[in-house]
Amino acid sequence: MHAHDAALILGNVMRSGGICDEMDELHIDEMKMNRNFANNAHRHGIQVIIEALGGHIAAKNLIKYTKFYRKNIKFPLFASGPVPIDSALGYDHIAASLGAGIVAGHGADFLCCITPAEHLALPTVEDVKEGIIAFKIVAEFADAMKYGISERDRAMDEARELHDWEKQFSLAIDGEEKARQKGKNLIKGIGCTMCGKYCAVDVMKKYLNKI
Repeated sequence: MHAHDAALILGNVMRSGGICDEMDELHIDEMKMNRNFANNAHRHGIQVIIEALGGHIAAKNLIKYTKFYRKNIKFPLFASGPVPIDSALGYDHIAASLGAGIVAGHGADFLCCITPAEHLALPTVEDVKEGIIAFKIVAEFADAMKYGISERDRAMDEARELHDWEKQFSLAIDGEEKARQKGKNLIKGIGCTMCGKYCAVDVMKKYLNKI
């Protein structure tokens, strides 16, 4: 692996299947075992990523366990989810994105997306796409927590002020499809149908120009 500059990912098979049995003794023991494996791999010049916050972790404990990992293990942290509530069947990609946003914002380095089919079936291509989009949003959110406002968001704000729809679609995370579908009824010369002629940006421009 060293010769090919490849990284070793150590999995999290003892992760919890529900928030009621989160981060038990076996989970923590596995985390420490993976730390030992990772140290040994490093001695042989192999890069290592450790999956340690997969499965289900209650919302109130997400930051605590992320800090626990960071305090005890120096290797990059890989998170699969985690899912912070167990009642979002059919929408676990949304539940997991909430958990992932919190742990990524507080120190997780790599994310594995969860799809709407989680706990139900093998995901379809569309399921995988929905999961990836959700987690691309998570990545943007986590980076904003750590590094502040992104250039993409600044550019989006400017494009919205100017009603530059093509620019907005080009900046959107899923601008090639869903954003265009949502915007197919744009009002000619005005744009968004949410406020129409009562657009707050346009109203402010009107009054500011009178000052």
